[in-house]
Amino acid sequence: MKKSKLIVLSLAIITAALSVIILSGCDSGAANMTFTSDGSGGYVLTKYNGNAKDVTVPDTYKDAPITAIGAEAFAENRSLLSVSLPNTVKKIGTRAFAYCAHLTSVNLGNGVETIEYEAFKMCGKLFSINIPSTLKTVGNYAFESCTSLESVVLPEGAEKIGEYAFQFCTSLSTVVIPNGITELPKYLFEGCDKLSSVSLPDTLTWIGDATFLRCKSLAAIDIPDSVTYIGQHAFTGCEKLTNITLPQNITEISYSTFSGCTSLTFPTIHKNITKIGDHAFQDCDAITSVTIPSTVTKLGSGVFEYCSSLHTVTFDSATQISRYMFHGCDSLSSVTLCEGITSIEDSAFSGCYPLSEITIPTTVKSVGYEAFLNCTALTDITFSEGFVEIGVNAFKDCTSLQTVDLPSTVVQIWDGAFANCTALATINYSGSEEQWKHIEKGKADPVYGILDWNHGTGYITVNYNG
Repeated sequence: MKKSKLIVLSLAIITAALSVIILSGCDSGAANMTFTSDGSGGYVLTKYNGNAKDVTVPDTYKDAPITAIGAEAFAENRSLLSVSLPNTVKKIGTRAFAYCAHLTSVNLGNGVETIEYEAFKMCGKLFSINIPSTLKTVGNYAFESCTSLESVVLPEGAEKIGEYAFQFCTSLSTVVIPNGITELPKYLFEGCDKLSSVSLPDTLTWIGDATFLRCKSLAAIDIPDSVTYIGQHAFTGCEKLTNITLPQNITEISYSTFSGCTSLTFPTIHKNITKIGDHAFQDCDAITSVTIPSTVTKLGSGVFEYCSSLHTVTFDSATQISRYMFHGCDSLSSVTLCEGITSIEDSAFSGCYPLSEITIPTTVKSVGYEAFLNCTALTDITFSEGFVEIGVNAFKDCTSLQTVDLPSTVVQIWDGAFANCTALATINYSGSEEQWKHIEKGKADPVYGILDWNHGTGYITVNYNG
């Protein structure tokens, strides 16, 4: 008899132990869950207090539907591996699953319409999530730093994607954006290193700032003609992007839009584009030749700065060569400037070592600070009547420069303008010797490191014509 009681007691203990193991491994029903009324006859799951690995949220509580997962309901849960939601849930609240470091799989059910701010932020192991056909809105930072997430296919009927929604999803390789989406907001896919396939809809009108910033695997993307704006840094650092067709409805290329796209060839600039912003193509090492059409009326600074393979440039129309436009283009050997240009601004061609000749348009009035610094192959330069000013260090270290033709209209040759031009032997000046004497010329000031206009040039013969 005692032996029978001992066996029964042992079985009871084992059963209880197994029950504990099972309950700690999986929670279903309302276990360890707190609910509050949603004010419309349903309930919100406001907090999960368990430590189960797999959780199934019930579809009802007190015979009423569970309609939402509340803010931070599962946030920072270190045990959670998977979660399954019922079809009754329509909203995933702010940070509902944020920082669930081991969460790998989510079944959203077939009713979710809204995923709110930071809902799954920093779920670094989340690689599988079903997106239901009911989804309308993805909030800001919703999946930020979900570094294991590999693909996202948003359903037809989706209406809005928030800023930074998939930022730093470093395993994300495929994205499908459905018809109905009109805007890709700023920083949406920033740092998605493996993103290689993106499908964009014909309803899209706006690509925001830094949307694809540093998407290093993105080699091609078709941008629909419905797009009217591409933002600053939109494709900066897309190292594998080889070519791009600019939509017919955009009128400008924004600040640094394609900078650092080291494989990109220069796109066709269609007639509707009137402005190319600062640094738009900086560090685009695959660009070899550029033609700026007459329809472009404004060029920003540093547009082609450090384009190391750029060797030929033609301007059909322009009013100025902006600051740093070709700075550091160390393969540039041929430039065709057009009449109508009135100024060549600071550092415009500095460091263009192979540039051996350039015809300065008759309309140019001034050359800025270090405009041709270190153009070591430049042999001669001619300025026309009406030209007024040569800036500080404008031709400094142009060691092959031999002859300069200056008009009588020059009034200022600034400090170091021809410093260290060791081959410079002749200046042909169209004015008289008296006029030459009255030109203001830069003089050395050792305290401030200022050089004479002709420091280090040796003897220069000035030929007068008057």
